[in-house]
Amino acid sequence: MFLIIFWGIVGLYVLFSLLILPMQYRFLVNLKEMEAQNKAKGKTQGEMLTA
Repeated sequence: MFLIIFWGIVGLYVLFSLLILPMQYRFLVNLKEMEAQNKAKGKTQGEMLTA
């Protein structure tokens, strides 16, 4: 019984991780684009965080 519950939890974790992966990728791509735009404007990292 314990093994069934354990593998069920592991399976749900893997499934959830795979479902969230595209959202994480888009977030990181947008973050890099914003960083490049702010560097082009000459903003420092501290100014980016307060904006």
